[in-house]
Amino acid sequence: MLQPRQTRVGQDGFEVHLLAGGSPEHEDAERELLGRGVPLPLPHRAVWARFCPADALWFVLVRDPQGRAAGGFTLEVSRSRALPGHLTLCSERFGDSLPAAAEASALRALADLIRRDRRILRLDIEVFSPDGERRRALGEALTSAGLRPAPLVRSYPETLTSDLLLSDEEHLAALSVNTRRHIRAIHKRPVTLRLIEDGAFAPRVDDLLRETLQRTGGVHRPVDWRWRIALSQAAPRESRLVGLFRTEAEGPESLLAFAWGCCHGEYGHYDAAGSTRLSDLKMSFSYALMWDLMCWARHNGARWWDFGGITEGHRGSDDPVGGISDFKRHFSTTVQQVGERWVLEPSPVRSGLARGVSAFATAIRQLRAR
Repeated sequence: MLQPRQTRVGQDGFEVHLLAGGSPEHEDAERELLGRGVPLPLPHRAVWARFCPADALWFVLVRDPQGRAAGGFTLEVSRSRALPGHLTLCSERFGDSLPAAAEASALRALADLIRRDRRILRLDIEVFSPDGERRRALGEALTSAGLRPAPLVRSYPETLTSDLLLSDEEHLAALSVNTRRHIRAIHKRPVTLRLIEDGAFAPRVDDLLRETLQRTGGVHRPVDWRWRIALSQAAPRESRLVGLFRTEAEGPESLLAFAWGCCHGEYGHYDAAGSTRLSDLKMSFSYALMWDLMCWARHNGARWWDFGGITEGHRGSDDPVGGISDFKRHFSTTVQQVGERWVLEPSPVRSGLARGVSAFATAIRQLRAR
């Protein structure tokens, strides 16, 4: 496992400790933070680190001048293919778990630590918050630490949101007649919703994702869904992988569609989904799955729902994934800005070299493909 070389840096009375993700120290820090009311989105939890197949994960624990846990977040560590021996770091859904009082000092301390570690090529921080003032304050703290804004690559700048403060019945009644009809259609067909708990279904889940991406022109990269199945079993309040199954069939081929959602305390989000059209059933598979995830998040204390990004849709555009955004708009029309990306490159020369090597390798692969 890739271990952090430095484990402690102090600055302005705050201390930054780098812990191995999923370690007993991470678990202790998590309990202390949650006990003090500091929210930790799922990618920053120890259970995520135990199952996520990243090269490594480091947990950044921030302690205040009195030695109390003030905040924390996870860095996903990836080995650079372009420059062997070098690393890139990324933190997703960043912001909720770093209180405003600690953010400036903690980020400057982290940036100083990263500059001292010659292995690190780049730090990516993906800010996530529907609060524009909060994003502005985080941007100022990130700028003071030497980071610069950059285009989002893995996440999304805006999304649809929906309040989860109503009861299931009240929320369902507030949806359109057509949307309610699609949700209830599973009661009139030979299908059922249930959790995907058997790792033997992992290849089928990835096949459904591939088929869906092929319909929308997306690029499919093979995913081993076994870790998400295991994660959902270990943390059923934070991760849910639900499937729509044919009742008269058995085995992986009985799975017609799936959806994966995550709960982060204050909110939940729709992360991935896939379905087949190779079926004689005349129904939309996605509505009941989305509704199931929203109800699950509400029952676990979430106050609002993130639909996982939004695009223009089919109306008035040639958006290749417009159908997905059109589908999401059946549940909500509230669009909010949520995402920003900030980058630190300790050595611009080495980072530029890595980009050049990567671009050259990509060009060679494209030539070979032709």
